[in-house]
Amino acid sequence: IGDRFLLSSVQRTVLFRGVTGLTAAKKRLAKIASKDEIEGGILNIDGYNVLISIASYINGTLVFISNDGVLRDASESHGRLLKSESVSRSIDLACKFMKTYEVKEANIFLDKPVSNSAQLCKKINETLIIYGIEGFCTIVPSPDHELKKIEKGFCCSSDSLIIDNCTVKVFDLAKEILKEYFDPEFYYIANYLS
Repeated sequence: IGDRFLLSSVQRTVLFRGVTGLTAAKKRLAKIASKDEIEGGILNIDGYNVLISIASYINGTLVFISNDGVLRDASESHGRLLKSESVSRSIDLACKFMKTYEVKEANIFLDKPVSNSAQLCKKINETLIIYGIEGFCTIVPSPDHELKKIEKGFCCSSDSLIIDNCTVKVFDLAKEILKEYFDPEFYYIANYLS
């Protein structure tokens, strides 16, 4: 399809990340938790996944709601995004949101192979302390592996493999933060779930 219609790289990303089969989309949608459900709960967060989605929106990059109901970004410049001020703002917004909704604990996982993970981990841990939020940020070889085995709380990621394989409900933290602090007009991929 991409070659036939001469789609741009962003359009191809939206198509690849935004459309999934009906059965998988329905299963993912059924796993999504609401803001009310997370109050007093534990959030287990795919750090880069969530922060890059928020930072993408702040930087004016296309973010969209996939046909499985999950927010995803069309950013193809993750390395540049991670060095930007928008990531610092994203961390602050995430902590502010978690404080507002009285999250009991936040456990954030960052990918070890990504450069500057140690510096970012330190900043996140400092921000958690400032906001008085229990929990930690840690660097792991694979956040996917950690999040798939979580048994308590909620999983926060838009990664389809994590959503499909985790055993707990999923909270779309990036989407809810953007809805809380901005007035987003999300682009919705055709929704055929009704």
